[in-house]
Amino acid sequence: MSAVGQISLKIAVERAQLKDAIAVGPVHAIGAAIGTPTLWIAVSIYLGSLVLWLWALSEADLSIAYPFVSLAFVLTMLFAAAVLKEAITPLKLTGQC
Repeated sequence: MSAVGQISLKIAVERAQLKDAIAVGPVHAIGAAIGTPTLWIAVSIYLGSLVLWLWALSEADLSIAYPFVSLAFVLTMLFAAAVLKEAITPLKLTGQC
């Protein structure tokens, strides 16, 4: 779910209105973010992943749960390739190892 949250955040910040506001400065960025439903959806997804992570920590030993965090890096790269059409380069693959 964290990977989906990351992709959603990327889609939200790539919207022209928000991207332009970020370039102007933090005050404009905050104002634009408040009025961007896509960003609110992305933040909700990301918060959902936090809730799931907290649940996982309450049910499993950290030494068992934490290695699954590394899956988020691989899934994020794969989702970015599929959804955002980002290239998977040898350098990116090396970084995943």
